[in-house]
Amino acid sequence: MCAMMVLVDSFTMNTNTLLERLDQRFPRTAKFGGLASAGTHPGSHVLFAADRALTEGAVVVEFSGDIDVQTIVAQGCRPVGERLAVTASRDNVILEFDRGRPKAVLDELYASLPREDRRHIPSGLHLGVEMAGRDPTRGEYLVRPIRGIDPNSGALSVGERIREGAVTQFHLRDAASSSADLRTSLGSFRRKHDKFEPSGALLFSCVERGEQLFGEPDHDTRLFTESIGAVPIGGFFGLGEIGPVGGRTFLHAYTSTFALFRPRSGHE
Repeated sequence: MCAMMVLVDSFTMNTNTLLERLDQRFPRTAKFGGLASAGTHPGSHVLFAADRALTEGAVVVEFSGDIDVQTIVAQGCRPVGERLAVTASRDNVILEFDRGRPKAVLDELYASLPREDRRHIPSGLHLGVEMAGRDPTRGEYLVRPIRGIDPNSGALSVGERIREGAVTQFHLRDAASSSADLRTSLGSFRRKHDKFEPSGALLFSCVERGEQLFGEPDHDTRLFTESIGAVPIGGFFGLGEIGPVGGRTFLHAYTSTFALFRPRSGHE
């Protein structure tokens, strides 16, 4: 098998555990997909598997045979400030960077940013964790939201477990950054796969992207068409997006994940 589409009801399934186990069992298989949205309580989402309608769990669709699948993950942020090594942490809490306590580092970062960037700090600040095997010309980060900061200890809570020794960098999310990151991701894919001409594609995008972020409809699909070509594309807005970063599969937020398909025969 060459790929898996993973669709999840987040009320009844631990998505991170599911993805970890799928990666363990199928380490060379690309995985993509998203979380069902709009429901407000367990049982309010519906997943379809053949002729069955499921109100809990997950649906995993395997792709195999004469098919080639490639993925693009655009996390919608840009790095700001300097790279920081984590020198003390506990689970998802960073206690200290190599440049000091997180609160002090953030205060220094805020003072160094232009006024426009400062405006996005309250709602758009994230932390990127550098992944192994990154491209030296473009850092590959797993971008995670900031959950909070302790004003007394200066510790920083992040939406991901952070190990000591990890290299990180703060990131900002806004419409311009999200658009630029998608253009960069699409351009990087096209340079790396210059002969890949897809027959179709799927897009799994965050409910907080789209017109409410960019001020225009079809922003991501328009950029995709401009860079990759005019091919049939389907998908949905979800409460989370699934896609690979640094050789592992993660659940993302504020992201667009693309899966591109073409026949394998004639291209090997």
